[in-house]
Amino acid sequence: MSNLKTILKIFAFVAIAIISLFIIALLVNIFMWSLAWGPAPNHRQMERDFQANKEQLFIVRDFLLESESQSVLIYSIDDAMLVGNDGVDDEDTLDALNHLFQNGYRVIGKGGNGVYFQRWANLDVGRGIVYSIDGNTPDESSLDFLTEIKSLSEERWYFYIEDFNEWKRRNR
Repeated sequence: MSNLKTILKIFAFVAIAIISLFIIALLVNIFMWSLAWGPAPNHRQMERDFQANKEQLFIVRDFLLESESQSVLIYSIDDAMLVGNDGVDDEDTLDALNHLFQNGYRVIGKGGNGVYFQRWANLDVGRGIVYSIDGNTPDESSLDFLTEIKSLSEERWYFYIEDFNEWKRRNR
């Protein structure tokens, strides 16, 4: 009987240890996620961010506007090497992309009537800056599930919010 109690105590200890490690790992993951993404930026914060990164945003925008590709997605510097037929071989553009990714930008792309720079996202919502290629306010041809768009201080530049759940609610 004493052996059975000892085995049960060991089993209980191991089970508690495994569950505790799982909970700690989950909490660390949540904490790291919040550090990586932080709170969602608003229009005013994105205006400040735009001003702080303006030179790099213009360099990347100009490169994407000159690209023959109609649709481009860049998630990292490694992806930038694959843009178009030849990739990015311009040092200024690579430096600008590197700067933007190091300063919190997650996705940079071109599509529809916009060149966009996603700064924040979770599973259902994305926020960032978009440049209008044709002078018209960017729409869902360039931003999926667009729910809010506001002008920034620079002509043709906008702050945007894409929110799948809000878009779905509005478009029932």
